[in-house]
This record gives sequence, structure tokens and C-alpha cells, in this order.
Amino acid sequence: MNIMFDVGGTGTKVIAFRGNEIKNESYITYERKSLIEPIKLKDLLDKICEYTLKFEEKINIGIAFPGPVDTIKKNVIGETTFIDIDIDIEKYLKDKNKNIQSIFIENDAKAAAYGELVYGRNNKVKNLVHLTVGSGLGMGVIINGELYRGSTFNSTEISRTYSNISKNNDDQINAVNTGLGAVIYKYQIMSGTDSVDGKGLFEKYNSGDEIVKQIFDEWLTSLAKTIVNIHLIFDADLITIGGGVSANEQFMSELKEKVKQYTNIEIMGRKLTLNQNIEKVLQTSKLKNKAACYGMLAIMEENKNE
Repeated sequence: MNIMFDVGGTGTKVIAFRGNEIKNESYITYERKSLIEPIKLKDLLDKICEYTLKFEEKINIGIAFPGPVDTIKKNVIGETTFIDIDIDIEKYLKDKNKNIQSIFIENDAKAAAYGELVYGRNNKVKNLVHLTVGSGLGMGVIINGELYRGSTFNSTEISRTYSNISKNNDDQINAVNTGLGAVIYKYQIMSGTDSVDGKGLFEKYNSGDEIVKQIFDEWLTSLAKTIVNIHLIFDADLITIGGGVSANEQFMSELKEKVKQYTNIEIMGRKLTLNQNIEKVLQTSKLKNKAACYGMLAIMEENKNE
């Protein structure tokens, strides 16, 4: 049995595969008081281990983490929602469950990009950028059919990039402007309520809630400009949008409309660029919020064949 974990900021999606067939899906929730309260990595690993102990047979597991990870040493190397990260993940889990045969880890958006390439597009795309819209914004890149990790595993950390490059004292990063988690948190602060999720926000948006309308317009604008920038940098065959919100047709429709607004860049009457094909390039992920789990499965299968 192959068990894949997609670790998110609000919970962890779990898919158990027999071969490449889904046998079971589950979800691990976190116990914390607010969206910004950090979680110790050990506590997450204990929950993962607890889940794996349900299986009496030999198992292989893959874990897709937010933020940078060292896929060789199998360590998380950058804090996100998770803190106290100096843990040998493979040793920690295997010591607790002797049925674990192998463990693979990867950044969640990179895993999602690879899953989209292998299982979503049947390896028929040469260059692909995958964006996971979740608590933050994740990005994975496929170049010439290969997953790009960078020299130190820190590539494509789009959430950690500066969102404003002109103001000297502005340290705001893209996660604050492009992640759905940040949108929820902003609404909680502005409205004085903490009982709302992504679905609830869309309901309030459609009912005409002025606070939500303002936050959504800023959110979609930030996402659209980020997508245009990415398209100009990579000139990919496809830019796919994943994460749970990608299943929301209204979100995808309004995002594409926003992107259209920034298709042409003009300064002093001069067209600096024409992004005419971006509307064809920008698509919903075929695997949606299952992409990272499928990506971990593909990574595991690739390593077994080497």
C-alpha cells in the first residue's frame, strides 16, 4: 500500500493507493486556536504515524510539505505553519512504525506540478507551471519534462517573494496577498469574526458583503498580476491552477477575467509585451486538490524504477 500525505496550512489530505488506484481518502485536522498559530513538526508527524498504524501490511509513504524541503536528506529546511523542524523525518517515522518500507518527501507545489505532468497530462507537456492556491501560494515548475528543484531546494518559493519591490520599509510577501488563508484571516480581522471558511467567504461575496468584495478584488488582482509575471518569466506551455479553490468555477472564471485586464502592458502608448496566448495557457488543474498526492506517487514510482 502506498499512502500519500499532502500537508496544508489548515489540514493534511491523505490518499491511500493500491498501485495507482485510490483505495481510501481521509483528512487529518489540526488542533489550534487560530490560522496563525504555529504547529510543531513533531505533532504533525505523530498524527501521520498514527494514521499509518491503521495498516497492518508493509507500506510506502510520501509526504508533500509546504515550503522548502531537502529531498535527499529528507528534512524540512524552512519554517511555514510548522516550527521546530530539525527532525530526521525518515528515522522518526520508521522508529514508530516498523511496517514503513520507504519514505519520500517533496515540496507540496512541486509535487503537485509533477502529479499534473504525469497523471493529469500524461507527460505530454514539456514546460508547465503549477500554482497551488491554498493557505499561501505554492508554485512548482516543469522544464523540458523535468521537475525543477534548484541548487538548494529553495526554487519557486513564490509565497516568500516580495510583493512590493519599490517601498523601502515594506516587507510584505506574496503569501499575504495571494493565499486564500490570508484572505480568510483578513476577513476575520476586518469583520471581527473567526467563524468563516473559504466556502463561507464565497457565500458572503455573492450576497454582496462589502468587506468580502473589497478583499476578493485585491486578492484576484494580486493573483492575476502574479500569473502574468510568471507567464512572462517562464513562457510555459501551461499554467495550471490547483488547490481546493480551483474546483470553484466562479473563482476560476473571475480569475481569468482579471488576468485579461493585465494581458497587455502599455507605457506612454507603447506596448511592451503582448500576452495574447495567456488565456489558452491558463487552465484549471485536472487533478485539482489531489495533484500533490498523485505527484508523490509518481515520485515514489520513479525512484523505485531507478
